Amino acid sequence: MRNFVVGIGVSILCFLVGLYGFPLAAQTWKNWFQAPTVLGNYQSHFNATGRTVVVYGTQECPYCQKARAYFSARGIAFADERVEKPGSARERFDALKLDGVPVILIGQHLIHGFDVKAIDYALVESSVASPVAVIPMLSNTPAIAHASSWGSHQPASDKTTLETQQPLTSNLH
Repeated sequence: MRNFVVGIGVSILCFLVGLYGFPLAAQTWKNWFQAPTVLGNYQSHFNATGRTVVVYGTQECPYCQKARAYFSARGIAFADERVEKPGSARERFDALKLDGVPVILIGQHLIHGFDVKAIDYALVESSVASPVAVIPMLSNTPAIAHASSWGSHQPASDKTTLETQQPLTSNLH
């Protein structure tokens, strides 16, 4: 009889851990492994702000401050949309149905959070910044620091990507 009671207790405990633990685990998974960018049509945000880069954030948010400093230091014009108070910026931000800031829109890329690699990729892919302009932005990464020593003597037939040092597979002209 005692084993039966212990078995029921363990079953109830497992049920409660699963009931309350699963949503926590699901949120943790989403926070840790979410895609760095979400592709979409954000043209209405660009039309409303008159810029091709939009940062939705707050005054106090440290990652919003980093994003603003990042764009400013590189001379990239951006719309600094503050969402603390009601207004048109808050309405556009709410339409995205996201929690937390910063939210950065570049071309067809929505970047939730301050992710330098995702920002640089979106800047180049959206033609806001050229690859040559982005390379100095990344110079503190080991792959780029190594790549900066290549110089201009590298033959055109030996082009490699900056991060993997593997031959490019795309057919670029």
